[in-house]
Amino acid sequence: MNELTIVGNVTADPILRKSGNGRGVIRFDLAVNRRRFTRETNQYEDLPPVFHRVVAFGPVAETGGRQSR
Repeated sequence: MNELTIVGNVTADPILRKSGNGRGVIRFDLAVNRRRFTRETNQYEDLPPVFHRVVAFGPVAETGGRQSR
């Protein structure tokens, strides 16, 4: 199983739909804030946010992206 963890803020309500064969499909957009340490100033600087579109299918979609382990 492949797993990816992205920490960010959901930008709008997730959209849950059913596919043609009845499987759940969820879609939502995620904004991720980034920071970088600059040695010259010895401080962190904020970078522009990155936006990701997340799509999940089946049991993951039907639980809103949360899966018990």
